[in-house]
Amino acid sequence: MPIIHSFNKESSTVVGIWLIEESLEEMLAICHPEDAKFVLSNTNNHNKRLERLAARILAKQLTESIGLQYKGIHKNVYKQPELIDNDSSISISHSYPYAAAIISNSSKSCGVDIELCRPKLQRVSHKFQNEEEARFSGKNIDKLCIAWTAKEAVYKLLAQHKLSFKNEMEIQQYELNPNGQLSMLIRSKAFNDIIKIHYILEGDFAMSYCAYPTNI
Repeated sequence: MPIIHSFNKESSTVVGIWLIEESLEEMLAICHPEDAKFVLSNTNNHNKRLERLAARILAKQLTESIGLQYKGIHKNVYKQPELIDNDSSISISHSYPYAAAIISNSSKSCGVDIELCRPKLQRVSHKFQNEEEARFSGKNIDKLCIAWTAKEAVYKLLAQHKLSFKNEMEIQQYELNPNGQLSMLIRSKAFNDIIKIHYILEGDFAMSYCAYPTNI
């Protein structure tokens, strides 16, 4: 299992990225039966099956790495993943050929998103960036990919608030690095705070992750 990154931010919060190289048969042999059943019954596309299985296998390995039992994943009322019979917070993401996961045993909520850095983001950036963010990102694919993954991660983190990417999330300007941090101002009727987000920019992908209350 080629985990290309594994971050033990503290004893109770772990983050991982997996590059998918295995066959479907190899993944089915090592995944939890509940996860295999869910993915096979809800996904027909071959690559989608691979990435969804990879995210769940990674979640299993991360959960067990902090001494917790893994019984599979189900979705809550906000359509976000939850660990079965486990109160730890979890978030998963996938963009073939990558999968990512974060598990936290000490935060109320966490979020992760991974995405390939593709020109498509230039065409849709007006849908998820306000004017100030657009001036900062310009046409830079790396900045756009970080902006997208950061907002996706925070949306998952605060899924119950159904935040508007463009109108209720604002990324503060930051220095672009391969492994960096940024801050996002959240302004909605139900939630106002600043969220700290960690990001990874490597090769053809970007990944962002966060937890709240902040502990990573």
